[in-house]
Amino acid sequence: MMKRQKAGVPKARCEVRLPTDLDLRLDKIAMKAGVTRTALMIAAIERFVYGEETATGVETIHERVAVLTTGQDQLRADLLEVRAYVDALGQKLCNGSDAEFDRFLGAVEKAKSELMEEVK
Repeated sequence: MMKRQKAGVPKARCEVRLPTDLDLRLDKIAMKAGVTRTALMIAAIERFVYGEETATGVETIHERVAVLTTGQDQLRADLLEVRAYVDALGQKLCNGSDAEFDRFLGAVEKAKSELMEEVK
């Protein structure tokens, strides 16, 4: 008769090979948190499998990808609409002058670059 194993006790050691950059990041996170790599991996897997699933109401990775794709498509459509409004507004402000519109676009690029620097 085989002896029943307690839940949560592994039957065999599981070796996981990670890409070098991910492996190094995992070491840094484990050190900062003061836990072992194994504990960190288990927590990450539990969060991925249980936490995310129940928080979003999405049960499979395929459904999760579909939800993200739909959100991305909606975001892209919204951004294109905003861009169209800004473009039309710029054309109106510049009274159809190509030189004025070029200066307007230059100012937009400069503001965008400054905002990108702030984000970094």
